[in-house]
Amino acid sequence: VFFLPRDCWERHYYEPLRSAFRAFVRRHGDSPAARQIVEAEEAEMALYREYGQWYGYAFYIARKR
Repeated sequence: VFFLPRDCWERHYYEPLRSAFRAFVRRHGDSPAARQIVEAEEAEMALYREYGQWYGYAFYIARKR
């Protein structure tokens, strides 16, 4: 199991993602679906900011035998 530190999520994932939201919504004609995607991502970011000390994301790397 490989855990990414909080700083990696904030600086290298959430910040670039957040900065692309406006362009994403525009690119999709300000559609309700695009806005819902952005709202869901913003909700996840808020949960992580608020409760990230109690949970995190992990990656499992598997190899077929």
